[in-house]
Amino acid sequence: MNANKQFDDDLKKCNNMDQVLETVQKYYALDRPFGIATKLIVIAGVKKILDVVKAEPRITIIK
Repeated sequence: MNANKQFDDDLKKCNNMDQVLETVQKYYALDRPFGIATKLIVIAGVKKILDVVKAEPRITIIK
């Protein structure tokens, strides 16, 4: 089985974002620094995903 197929199969088994992130970490190296535009896109995407999965904040920090 090729890596992409295994990755897809493992993602299908995930039941929550913790498992999705763990699976992505297993298959991809994510430690390269962001460029400025990439960072903005990733941050916006993560916020959208958190909204879609209705993630509950652990701590509210008011500044």
